Order: sequence, then C-alpha cells, then structure tokens
Amino acid sequence: MTSSSIVRYAVQGLASIALARLVIDGSSSDSYLSKMQGGFNNQGLSLLGEAAHAALQEYEEIEAGKYSFPFNYDIRHPDQRISGSLSRALPYFGEAVSTLRRRSQSAAGSEPEIETWLKGDAYPSYYGNSFHYQSDGWMSSSSANIYETSTQTLFLGRQDFMQKTALSSISSFYDKNKSTSPSPRPLKVLEIGCGTGRFSVYLRDSVNSMTGADSLDLTLVDLSPFYLQKARKNHRDYESFKRRTSRKSVPDAKVTYVQGNGEELDSLTSEEGYDIVICMYMFHELPPSARANVAKSMSRLTKEGGLAVFTDSIQKGDRPVLDDSIGAFKSFNEPFYDTYIEEDVGALFEENGMEREEKWLSSVTKTLTFTKK
Repeated sequence: MTSSSIVRYAVQGLASIALARLVIDGSSSDSYLSKMQGGFNNQGLSLLGEAAHAALQEYEEIEAGKYSFPFNYDIRHPDQRISGSLSRALPYFGEAVSTLRRRSQSAAGSEPEIETWLKGDAYPSYYGNSFHYQSDGWMSSSSANIYETSTQTLFLGRQDFMQKTALSSISSFYDKNKSTSPSPRPLKVLEIGCGTGRFSVYLRDSVNSMTGADSLDLTLVDLSPFYLQKARKNHRDYESFKRRTSRKSVPDAKVTYVQGNGEELDSLTSEEGYDIVICMYMFHELPPSARANVAKSMSRLTKEGGLAVFTDSIQKGDRPVLDDSIGAFKSFNEPFYDTYIEEDVGALFEENGMEREEKWLSSVTKTLTFTKK
C-alpha cells in the first residue's frame, strides 16, 4: 500500500459523498450530507495523518520481520492496476449513494429499511440488521463483493494496515514460544466471522515466516454463505496469483469453509483444539450476551498452550483523545457499539480460563491476545 493509494481512497470517499449529495440533496447546503462533506473537509489532514501513521507502522513491522511483504503489493497483482481499481470503484459509488441515502434518512428522523431480505432459524435476530446501512446487510453476493472496497474507503486505506496487528501479535507469540511451533504437522487455525477471507489470505501468505509452520489447516466460519463464497474466491485467486508469479510452490494449505454461528459451533470439536483461534471486527456488532458466548467458543476451541486473537475497534481508554468521539460510530447503524466500547473484553476471556498476553494498537483498531494454559 503506497501513499498514492491512501490519497486514492481519500478522493474516492470524498467523491462518493459529493455524488450522494448531488443525487439525494441537490444543492442543499443544510443537509446531513452537506454537513458530512464539510466534516470530511475539515478533518481531512487529521485522517490522512492517521492513515500515514498506520502505513508507517505496517512498514516497520514488515522490516522487523513480523510478517511477509504483502503479496498484493506486488506490481503484478490486480490490486496495483488502474483497471482493477476502476472495476472496484464503479460498483462502490452506486452502493455509497444507497448507503448514504439511508444514513441521511435516519439523520432526518425517518426510518430507512434496515432489515435484510433473508430470514431463517439459522440466523440470530441481530444478524438481520443491515449494519453500516449497507445494501442487503451480509446477505448477498453484491454486498460481499463490495465490502472490502467500502471498508478500505471508509478508513482511507487503513483497514488492511489495522487488521495486520493480528499478524504481528501471532508473530510475537511464536517468537517468544519457539517450542510451541507446530512443525512438522500443519498449523491448525480457526477464524470465527471470517467475512470475505481477506485477513486469512494474509495469514496464509505469512504463516511460515510468522510461526515456522510449513503447512496450514485453516477453518473459516461465517453465518453468511455469500461471504463464505467470496472468501473461497479470495483464496483461489491467491493460489492462482502465487502459481503465476512465485518461483516457490504455493504454501500448502487445507481450507475448510463452515457456515455457522460463533455463539455455538458445537460441530467444531477437536481433541487437541486449534493452535490459533481468531475473531476480527465481530464483537462490536454483537449484543453483550452474544459477545460472552463467542468468547466462550473461542476459549473452548483453543488448545492448551494455544493462542486466541481478538481484533476489533478500539474502546474507551485505548486512545483517550478519541474517547469523546468514538461513540458516534453507533450512528452508522451499529446498534451495539455503545455497549461494546464499555465492555471488558479481557474479562470475557478470563472467565473462560484464558490468560491475557499482549495488546497491539493501530489507529482505531486494537488486537488482544490470550493464551490457554
């Protein structure tokens, strides 16, 4: 990720607000979107500074050998082509207008449609909410296909930088616990709430440099079949790219995709458990009782001596300068965010026999790790 990419996401974000304002509000200077655009203009330098600092942190962690140079930074990768950027940007603008229309309606006191179209006993009631006001919530292929571009734009290109704190935490754990390296057997990793699988591809690409393992047994769990489908595509695209461009063989990996609820996961039983259990950006979208249940699942499925990795939004106290403002994220149709930022996440894991390990911060993301003794 280069500085030009950060600027591109900033321009893309500002353009999407301007387009939505033109389509929805016309020339009104008093509208919600007008004020939003003004806020973006006023805070632009600060936000770009956040993105630049997150990029520098990633660079330093790569230089320190925490994880491999990201495969998609290769100039031959589609992410680095103008055609690839345009193919992702065009659908994003359409979705941005729809999303911002719902946010504008909510700000004006009306009630936009926020329930997803697909219902069923397999889905808890809170899952039917269209978080972030995104079209179809988690329940369509179009949502899954646009998600990565949407989040990267929302955070001005910081999303990838921030989530890689989880890679740094895994690398740190194995640096300190050389004897826990699972080689020669495959490293068993479980990700609960895997989404589009973007993080797990980064993990797969760096697993040897981080842990010493030569092979990976990866289980990806999500409630959305559409996001699991996108995760499978991301892993297949990674394999194809590595075969075309690398002189080395593609890292040996078995990837299993499971549609399941992280609160239960009774079907995932293992005598030994998993070496690493990961959950990213999910707790802030769960009601308190569900958070406790997912922490219990993660603890149960982590093997003795293994690592549980929690990555999500910062909470109050993590960056005190932001304490008065982070609660505003609830207005992005995040109904449980206000309770999340007050939650003692560490206690949820400690109640299930886990011990606190490390804490990592990058911009507005934090990673906590826990070990099972």
